[in-house]
Amino acid sequence: MNKLDILKEVTLNPYPYLANNKNDNDAEAELEQLIGLENVKKQINRYKNYCLKAIKNGHPINLHMVFSGNPGTGKTTVARLVGQILYKYGILPTTNFVEGSRETLVGQYIGHTAIQTNSAVQQAMGGVLFIDEAYTLGFGGEKDFGKEAIDELIKSMEEYRGQFCLILAGYTDEMEKLFDINSGLKSRIQKNVLFDDYSKEELYKILDLLISKEGYKCEDAAKEMLVNHVYNAKYEKNYANAREIRIAFEQIAMIQAERTINNVLDKLIKVSDVEIYLKENKCKNINVNIWCDKPKYTVIKKASSNPIVFDKEKMDDILESVVVLKVYENNSISESTAFIISSDGYAITCAHSIKNAVHLKARRRVKDRKGNTVDAYHSCEIAVCDDTTDIAIIKIKGECIRFSYLPLVDKSYFAKPLTEIVEIGYPFGASTFDNISIYKGFISSIQKVRGIYRYMVDINAYPGNSGSCLIDLKQGKVIGILQGAQCSDGLSINYAGLVNYVWSFLEKR
Repeated sequence: MNKLDILKEVTLNPYPYLANNKNDNDAEAELEQLIGLENVKKQINRYKNYCLKAIKNGHPINLHMVFSGNPGTGKTTVARLVGQILYKYGILPTTNFVEGSRETLVGQYIGHTAIQTNSAVQQAMGGVLFIDEAYTLGFGGEKDFGKEAIDELIKSMEEYRGQFCLILAGYTDEMEKLFDINSGLKSRIQKNVLFDDYSKEELYKILDLLISKEGYKCEDAAKEMLVNHVYNAKYEKNYANAREIRIAFEQIAMIQAERTINNVLDKLIKVSDVEIYLKENKCKNINVNIWCDKPKYTVIKKASSNPIVFDKEKMDDILESVVVLKVYENNSISESTAFIISSDGYAITCAHSIKNAVHLKARRRVKDRKGNTVDAYHSCEIAVCDDTTDIAIIKIKGECIRFSYLPLVDKSYFAKPLTEIVEIGYPFGASTFDNISIYKGFISSIQKVRGIYRYMVDINAYPGNSGSCLIDLKQGKVIGILQGAQCSDGLSINYAGLVNYVWSFLEKR
């Protein structure tokens, strides 16, 4: 079929929404049955209804989308279903689905890229062209042919508006960077759908589905051990969500088969099978379960809307928001500081303080009903632990407890030298002096080290002070996290991380 034939076929029915193209397998039902992905399901349904209404009103439609998220979250599966849904309602005339990557579009010599990119578009015409890891097209340098592929895609998106659906997929941060340097591409995207990482409960459901589908049974403790391992690995490089569960399950099934080679009817997966898998893959802290979901972007944003007021009435709330962390590692116990950023108990500390933890406890100093200061102890979970920025987000657990919290500055804020600040934390933790300390000082400069900005401050960093909050007195909000000191020639330069980086960790829901 040549280009002209394709265009004729597409324009034969100017109001394709009137069609009732029923598939034997209902794609909408399949989408709904997928585990998790609630935000994705809602966004796809909203997108479908928008397209239907636009066509009925005679408005031109832009079908192109971005699927952003980590690997193994179902982006390719959902893209296939989207094509079938759009066909079912006549929004697209065919079920064509072309799956590609950088290699599909980018040629080896001058002029080859345009040919390959246009060929992919024509093959997908009337349906969906899905490009995975699309961000790789934009970061190859000035002489890279990836930018030529982007230019050709932009031309096709404009020329064949409403005649095919381009879905670009990839990591969230990388896709945002791609659009930052390609405004023309960004302006032609109709919908950005965020694919969240799977929660622990959803990983359990995925594992149960795999076990049932393959006819196995599994001890509850073995399932818990495997899911904990996969979930705890979520911030490691190349983490692949549901794919991690599937790959682990396949390897454990082989271990189980080796153990039961003389009994073909035995399909029970035991704890010992999972332990062998974890040991062979050199997994750490396999019996530890201290990870939780990240806080919601909207919740933290709301909590950060009002500034701190430094007066006698408010001071107790401010001090209650800063806690001592007791960090239990395999062979040691250490202490650091954290500060609470939401009423449901999410708090910020330094990644270097907690990254090897097998258990975490937080101590809050609060006022009881009689006005007496009492200590409250809570177990903690880890939501984010990022070595690059040395920032971690934890969840302080506690039933029916409202936590006082400190607001964060907006992500675009950068403090200037000589900004007056207050630092609140626990020097030496709770082991020596056991009292909160408040230091007043200034930011001396802002430095960029290995791509990460840090504030240089004239406040001393003591052991246990890591994770303390730095508050801009004028803004009335937390601007940084005290992280440590760099010693050179007998001089100590104290520095803090910017809370600006925290916003990139939060899920924008």
